Amino acid sequence: MSSTLPNAGPPPDTGLGVIDIDGDLLREVLRHPVGACGWILQHRDGQLQAELTEALAKVLLACADNERPGEITLKIRVANNPDYPGQMILSDQILTKLPPKATAAPYLFDRDALRLAGELPGQLSIPLAS
Repeated sequence: MSSTLPNAGPPPDTGLGVIDIDGDLLREVLRHPVGACGWILQHRDGQLQAELTEALAKVLLACADNERPGEITLKIRVANNPDYPGQMILSDQILTKLPPKATAAPYLFDRDALRLAGELPGQLSIPLAS
């Protein structure tokens, strides 16, 4: 996903994030107190921040439910704008890796006792090799 960011010249009508880069602006961006966090908040009129928050919530819930780790990756692609020299195109992609669901122990129906059981009486079992 990408968006249009403020720039000095007219941005191409592509819906991509575009920013003019010169030495003064680059120094200002690198020294800005909010830095990358501020860019995330502003990119695509706040949509990146909203989508990142939603992805984090999904991963947190899945990790809590499954007691296993998950991941979120924010990819930011930076490329030169071939139509406007001195401009950069910034686009983003959020990737999530949810933990696998925990598997429950199998329960079997014991017809003699008319209940669920972890093991059935009379069922053969094979000891695991260690």
